[in-house]
Amino acid sequence: MAIKSLAPYEFESRSAQKLYGDDMLVHVLRRDSMLFCSAVAVRVPQTMTWKEFVDTQVLPWCTSDPDFNAEGPFSWRLVEQEFTPSDDKTLAELGIRHKNTVSIDIAPVGNTKG
Repeated sequence: MAIKSLAPYEFESRSAQKLYGDDMLVHVLRRDSMLFCSAVAVRVPQTMTWKEFVDTQVLPWCTSDPDFNAEGPFSWRLVEQEFTPSDDKTLAELGIRHKNTVSIDIAPVGNTKG
């Protein structure tokens, strides 16, 4: 649904990449969870490796759900495309950009636990 502005929108975004220096915002979404209904935004360095990102950002957030199995296996999506990351590559090397959404599934898409 479009929103009609009362006046021209002529100011810079408060979440523009240039305001974060070498960091970026990444949205992380649990697609298979009824507990987490929206993504979380985390500020991380572009040079962070995938393994460090998962270990320090994704898993601590996901494990706040008592039904989450941190052992996996996981399937990943980057901006709604299937994604197979390498642990030793940086987020930038993997093509993750400012405000992209990384989705994690621990069950087939569409399978929700109630």
